[in-house]
Amino acid sequence: MDGKLISADHAGPGRDPRRVQAIALWSVCVLIVIGYWSYVSAVRDTHESSRSNGLQFFAEPEPVPAMTMKDIEGKEIRTTDWTGKVTILNFWATWCKPCQVEIPLLVRIQQQYKENLQVIGVALDESVSLVNDFVRARKINFTIVLSDSEIERFFPDVVAVPTTFLIDSKGRIVQKHLGELEPRMLEDEIRFLVYGTTDRQVEFMEQPTKRVTAAALSNQVPGVELSGLAPSAREQVAEDLNTQFCTCGCKMTIGHCRLDDSSCQQSLAAARKLVQAAGRR
Repeated sequence: MDGKLISADHAGPGRDPRRVQAIALWSVCVLIVIGYWSYVSAVRDTHESSRSNGLQFFAEPEPVPAMTMKDIEGKEIRTTDWTGKVTILNFWATWCKPCQVEIPLLVRIQQQYKENLQVIGVALDESVSLVNDFVRARKINFTIVLSDSEIERFFPDVVAVPTTFLIDSKGRIVQKHLGELEPRMLEDEIRFLVYGTTDRQVEFMEQPTKRVTAAALSNQVPGVELSGLAPSAREQVAEDLNTQFCTCGCKMTIGHCRLDDSSCQQSLAAARKLVQAAGRR
């Protein structure tokens, strides 16, 4: 053998060219079938993985507090009017980078489900003009309100931004997310709340202990005052709180440790040091 391939037209003495062609065709068909089933298996595994990561909602959802707020245009909004539509209540700030990342997702969901859903963004900024400029620049298509003492009184557990509450069409808080939203998960949650359909398993759970993920930007840190800082300084402190680690041995960021254990003296001292450094800049 010289290593050269034998064509069907030159199969050699005693070989039927048609038989060689048939064998070659059969081999190609086998390869196609193997490739097809490999693709189907990969798709099925991906689908099953998605299904296994189920949706979770509170087993005993509480009604959203009855209150009145005003949007940035001065229009009154009553939570008692929210029944009949699914509501995404998103606490955010212009200086919060994860908030900025998830805004296009909220804009798209508001547009896609506008007949059955409303997005309401609660801005934690102090400047109305700053929020207005931000809304125009980002072409935000959902309602924006400024946080005030009444909102803070009814939602005292908002200790980080972004924080997002999902409220069903009966006006009940059925889920709470801390940190940046995961697009596919949020869309599946909304689809289930609006249409009652999903490919995922649905679980109903007790409300978790108040904790904050390291991905969330802290707005209120126990024992530390951030409100007196300029927006740029507050943004830097928030980033430092969620990227620098506490030395107490908890293996959490300083911000996470403060929210998880307000008695920790190491995280308290470190957080105050970050605030002081930002104030001197």
